[in-house]
Amino acid sequence: MGGTFLSLPAREAVEQALDMFKKTRPTPLLHSLRAALVLAFGLFGGTTTANATVAGEPLQVLVFWGSWCGNCPPVMRQMEALRKEYEGRNVEFVAVSLEGEDAPQNYLRRKGYGFQLKTDGDALMARYEAVGVPWVVLIDTAGKVVSNPSRHGSAAEVGARVKMELDLRT
Repeated sequence: MGGTFLSLPAREAVEQALDMFKKTRPTPLLHSLRAALVLAFGLFGGTTTANATVAGEPLQVLVFWGSWCGNCPPVMRQMEALRKEYEGRNVEFVAVSLEGEDAPQNYLRRKGYGFQLKTDGDALMARYEAVGVPWVVLIDTAGKVVSNPSRHGSAAEVGARVKMELDLRT
């Protein structure tokens, strides 16, 4: 595969690399490499098979994570607490996973979390410039990033920004 991989046009090479990553046990390094490839793929003018449109009526809090990620559980707990706090308001909390459906669904079910789930997060990572997990991004109704606190933002900061955005809409 080595020689043919390098001789392919850039778009095909990136698609082939992304397919390889789907068959590999995820690690933080591989995750970062995959995110870089997806970003590069977008720069080449390509598209991915994932639906990159997440914009909708409500404000959205995208939580990029992996069931294998050691730093993700505290962030997931904090975002679940915020989700419950803002339940019934015009905000959706979306868990964006970078793995297949089974592991993320089982994890969310086992923890009792009420997030919506998107399971092919590669395109969304590139679109919203999330470069690792955990990563949190707030999206307005037009699909624009209104806050990108990433892994450095606290739940209090995310909650304050959600409250401000919702208050601005009322």
